Amino acid sequence: QEMLTGILNSFDYVLLDLPPAVSPLSETAVKMASLVLIPIQCEFFAMDGVVKMTSMIPADKWLSCGILMTMADVTLELTKEVEAEIREHFGDIVYRTFIPRDVSIAEASGYGVPVIEYAPRSRSARAYIELTMEILENEQE
Repeated sequence: QEMLTGILNSFDYVLLDLPPAVSPLSETAVKMASLVLIPIQCEFFAMDGVVKMTSMIPADKWLSCGILMTMADVTLELTKEVEAEIREHFGDIVYRTFIPRDVSIAEASGYGVPVIEYAPRSRSARAYIELTMEILENEQE
């Protein structure tokens, strides 16, 4: 917590990419966060992990949460069904923006660079830019 406090005071935004597990680190990060962004793959079994993660979020933090659908393939009926279930279960905290399934993400990761650097015109890079804009818009409200 002391380490995070020093970091939080030095930057406008700090992103922590944590594993999808309830742990002392994730609990501390959630407690200190001004926004909790929870990614969920557009697959049925991913819902279980998100329910576990959201169970550790205190009620007063719910207004500062966002569910981000990832690895979405809009051509699959499964994706549409999972999206409907996620939106029904979590409501307004689900972002409009979703991150599509895109090979450029895997390639960028393999080179150790952000997809926005590796393939700035890719669908996934554009989606991350849209997500950033959506988060900033929500922050203004």
